[in-house]
Amino acid sequence: MKRLFATALTSTVALLAVAAGSASAACVAPYCPAPTATAPVVQNVTDTSADLSGTVAANGAASVSWQIQLGTSSGNYTTVVASGTLENGGRVSGTATGLAPNTTYYFRIAATSA
Repeated sequence: MKRLFATALTSTVALLAVAAGSASAACVAPYCPAPTATAPVVQNVTDTSADLSGTVAANGAASVSWQIQLGTSSGNYTTVVASGTLENGGRVSGTATGLAPNTTYYFRIAATSA
């Protein structure tokens, strides 16, 4: 039996630098709120894999870098399952592979301003 836990969002505050002459900046440093992410939804679990998905909100940032991470203990996420950059936030997904049967895994989505 595999036990999978999806943790709540994590986000890191990063300031968005506004380029000179740019009228399209979504926010002005240091007033940009940190991006947020939902806890991952875990689906299609097999003995060795699981599909993960969630949503990243940019909260005014023009670009958001994200990672779906996993670990075998809560708070210790050592493996990046998927990563990327989104303009204005959106849906993210990835597949965790190489999972061992009878092992507990913890997943999270981390998001920062790019």
